Amino acid sequence: MDYLADIRAVTDANIHGLLNILAENEWPVPEVGYELVDKVGEIVATAELAWEVKNIAFLQGSELEFADVFEKSGWQVFSLTTVVDDPEKYIGLNKVL
Repeated sequence: MDYLADIRAVTDANIHGLLNILAENEWPVPEVGYELVDKVGEIVATAELAWEVKNIAFLQGSELEFADVFEKSGWQVFSLTTVVDDPEKYIGLNKVL
């Protein structure tokens, strides 16, 4: 969980509790500010938190417009606000994939 200090430094305090829960449940380290690129290297979508190895993205409200782009690329996409409100509902995503 040492990586959490680095992630906390670049994320809003409202998701720090979620980050703790994910770490406690053995989620891999997320990429903060993830940029999804197309085949020619153009950035086509962003996610506040993403796990490329799992193709899971948690999107901020302003990023929800990119949900379809992620989904068409084979990602599971979730609203970060929804996940923060009920993190236990999403913990199992790490085990399924």
